[in-house]
Amino acid sequence: MEKAARIIRERDPDADHVTALWLAERVVGRGLDGEVLRAEGKPGLTPGDHTDSGFLFYDDDHAGTGCPIGSHVRRAHPRDTLAPEPELKETLLNAANNHRILRRGRKYGPKLQDRSEDDGVDRGLLFMCLNTDIARQFEFIQQTWLLNKDFGTLFEEVDPPVGADGWMTIPQDTLRRRIRLQTFVQMAGGEYFFLPSLPALRYLGML
Repeated sequence: MEKAARIIRERDPDADHVTALWLAERVVGRGLDGEVLRAEGKPGLTPGDHTDSGFLFYDDDHAGTGCPIGSHVRRAHPRDTLAPEPELKETLLNAANNHRILRRGRKYGPKLQDRSEDDGVDRGLLFMCLNTDIARQFEFIQQTWLLNKDFGTLFEEVDPPVGADGWMTIPQDTLRRRIRLQTFVQMAGGEYFFLPSLPALRYLGML
């Protein structure tokens, strides 16, 4: 992030605002406070307020000038982003909702004191998701959205945090910035587990 931000500032004298944190927030699609990034001119948040989880992208941030189209947030759940025409917003939103998963993340390890230095301490994220159809939900999200090189209006790009090293487009007003990023997520392991349904658990409890 530091390297990419430095390259942008060296090439653009008006890019003083571009820092490693500025880029990191756009890679994820959320600010450091956890709120989804919003396009310029959209209502801000008051202290203690939180974004409605039912927000949509097509009307509020169609071009991705707030939350980039290729950010992790929009790839993992594009909502109505992929609608080619306004008339298809509802259709594409319903289609996206067919692939939703229930996910939870748990951090482990001590808080990193300096984001620019690797202190060698073991830390990371335990990611868990629940779904009823592995092919239609988790695997679909991974292959069709996160790792799809031609997602939305993008070309030859994948999800910045979990994909391979490569390019990311960050729209800004009338232009766009393309930065080359190194992936920073290293998977330590993963498993699929079968979890009986509630009716099945009730049945087992009667045995």
